[in-house]
Amino acid sequence: MKIYIKTYIGTERIFQFDVEPSTTIKQLKQLICKKVNINEIDSQKVYFTFDGDTLNIDEETLTSYGVEEQSRLELAESSEDSFRDPGVLGGFGTKFIDVSNTKGLKRCEWAKKASAWRVVRGGLVFEGKCTNSECLANNNMVAISMGYRKFDVVCDIDIAKTVCPICKQYVQPTTCGFNNCWWRFEGIKRDGEGKPPQLCKSDWKQADNAYHYFDQELSGMVTWLRLTLEVTNPDFDQLRLFIFAQAIIVDPLKPIGNSADPLSCNTKTLLSQLFDYIKSENLDRYNIIPSREKLQLSNELISFQNNHDFQEALSAIYSSLLTR
Repeated sequence: MKIYIKTYIGTERIFQFDVEPSTTIKQLKQLICKKVNINEIDSQKVYFTFDGDTLNIDEETLTSYGVEEQSRLELAESSEDSFRDPGVLGGFGTKFIDVSNTKGLKRCEWAKKASAWRVVRGGLVFEGKCTNSECLANNNMVAISMGYRKFDVVCDIDIAKTVCPICKQYVQPTTCGFNNCWWRFEGIKRDGEGKPPQLCKSDWKQADNAYHYFDQELSGMVTWLRLTLEVTNPDFDQLRLFIFAQAIIVDPLKPIGNSADPLSCNTKTLLSQLFDYIKSENLDRYNIIPSREKLQLSNELISFQNNHDFQEALSAIYSSLLTR
């Protein structure tokens, strides 16, 4: 197939190449570098862009990035002085479902039967089309379970781990789903030419024991300059809540007043008991509370005076834990 590459290195020029859809980004780099006389060392500094995306994984094919007949790519050079972070004004970003448009957020009950590439685990699930012609899931949308974690869709360190569950080849995620979790997002999206990037984020949302996904026709696709999805395990959250509830029951908090030491009186005792309980029950393995700094909840604890209902106190603590 014929593709065109515009280069801004030196004089602005456009080159035509006859390539196969299976040509890798690394192979295409070698072709263009030979054409414009770029040495091997400098070739590590160049990258392609296409349709708003940065083609930055050398092992991926043109097909996996959606490059087809008559496509037009651009070649640019990065350096410590000139490279632009994807999250700043003018960056390239990644095309992904518009998670800020909840009109397309749907809930689907579990099916009794499903293809092997549509079986998921709890938490965050990415979806993308498998382009491996030798895979049983070829040309199908596959589900990629990522578990409970925080994930940067644009430049996460584990972005290359979004692979087809059947052939284990890389799949470009284009949308996502959730189940049995709490989730939220924060990102910067580009709304179109001539419009400034838009910062958007969500509150925590709950996905129950069903598949919650975005209908692409209703939510639409946008270019994200940054997009972080945060997904937490409800079982661990309930366990954290239980720990704090037990601590409060064992040593109910009394009004502290204007004490100079925010951890004085029985607030300090309560936190000490909580540390001992976590250690004795070996709860650190769940990464429930990874450091003492995250347990400095004295402000929340002090606010629970006698005029607060116990259930309200637990709800407030639960909300504070979800934001940590």
